[in-house]
Amino acid sequence: MQIAEGLLGADERAMLRLRQLYADSGYRRFRMSKFEHYDLYAQNRDVLVSDRVLTFTDAGGGLKALRPDVTLSIVKAYRDGQTERLQYNETIYRPDAADGEFREIMQSGVELLGSVGTREVCEVLVLAARSLQALGAGYMLTISHMGLLRGALARATADTGLRQELVALTGSKNAGGLAALCAARGIPQDAQERLMLLVQLSGAPGTVLPELRGAGFAGEDIEALDEACEALKAAGFEQHVRLDFSIGTDAAYYGGIVFRGYLAGLPHSVLSGGRYDPLLRRFGKSSGAVGFAVYLDQLERLANGGTTC
Repeated sequence: MQIAEGLLGADERAMLRLRQLYADSGYRRFRMSKFEHYDLYAQNRDVLVSDRVLTFTDAGGGLKALRPDVTLSIVKAYRDGQTERLQYNETIYRPDAADGEFREIMQSGVELLGSVGTREVCEVLVLAARSLQALGAGYMLTISHMGLLRGALARATADTGLRQELVALTGSKNAGGLAALCAARGIPQDAQERLMLLVQLSGAPGTVLPELRGAGFAGEDIEALDEACEALKAAGFEQHVRLDFSIGTDAAYYGGIVFRGYLAGLPHSVLSGGRYDPLLRRFGKSSGAVGFAVYLDQLERLANGGTTC
């Protein structure tokens, strides 16, 4: 029995379109329970959006949680060494940044785990762009690489606390604060220049990549960005891609290419993802992984003129 799309909410219509897109791209459905053992989140608090988790005690006395994250569950269940292309439609539970109240958030997403190289990363990036295309006419995919910031931080300091401060200022694009901190803490000049460039530089790949190379950035990280942008260009998304190095700041979760997707009319990203090999290492797994999630609750806000219901 088919349900008329007019009877569905914006998030539900989007979920159906994305589910078909991912199935057509060779990603099989991954199903999971709404609950997880709380220990999974207690042991990985630093990779969660918030350390607040809804918990309850089950009939056997065990502490369970309503899932605040999907990828952790997939990584836990994944059999190391196999190549898996997975898609999901799940509800997660997170506190709202504005008022702290927990919200149900509908997510769709894909995860590619196993033998992951340039081809697989580009495959997922193109699928992310196609996801945005399926959601709205005005969209932009922003890309960064964790290695660029990591390299600049290595030149700057070995102090973990200072690195965290530098990362926070980079993520908020606070050039003034970053310059002041570098000066106050005696960060070497070449490291300062690299950090400032990463904060201030963003735009079309054809403009940004030559500027990075001209400033001395080189190696595998730049080449990976170049190949990713070329793959998106070949797929017809050149006008919908920009580089922005403020988004690559979550080193506990990601390593390599990271990206976010935006729709016209919404202030926050509706899609986020990247290569997350470091997360697999936490579980003692040696494979690679790349994926993304689409936050479908944002689409209801768009349907209501950018306001919450």
